[in-house]
Amino acid sequence: MSLNKTDRYAVYRNLNNGMLSVQSRGRKDYGKVIGHVRSIALKDVSFVVRPAGRSKVLREGVKNVHAFAVGHLLFNFGALTGTYPKHLRLKDPDAEVYYNPYEVSTFVDQDTKKAVYTARRAVLTCYRIQVKY
Repeated sequence: MSLNKTDRYAVYRNLNNGMLSVQSRGRKDYGKVIGHVRSIALKDVSFVVRPAGRSKVLREGVKNVHAFAVGHLLFNFGALTGTYPKHLRLKDPDAEVYYNPYEVSTFVDQDTKKAVYTARRAVLTCYRIQVKY
């Protein structure tokens, strides 16, 4: 299946395979994982943490899928084959953000530790998230 620029996608780090899982946010297949990639570029991004999922992680000590970057595809890379550039990066990013349910309740700027809820652009890899506000 290929991605298109008009649909929204939710992206999260998959702890089972070490890649990023891409979920559809389209009407027909909302929530369906449509592929796995090493990196992806999104625009008009919202960073979402489901509080109930985070609470369950803290209570049970077992991670679950509850945090996403949701946005439109910035570039149409085509089929989800895992062949995205491994080291895709933003030119002159404003910040790197991260989320760790044991440390913070939302995505935060790595340097300032301020909450980050949105970004104009974001590049996600298995190891980092770079943003432009």
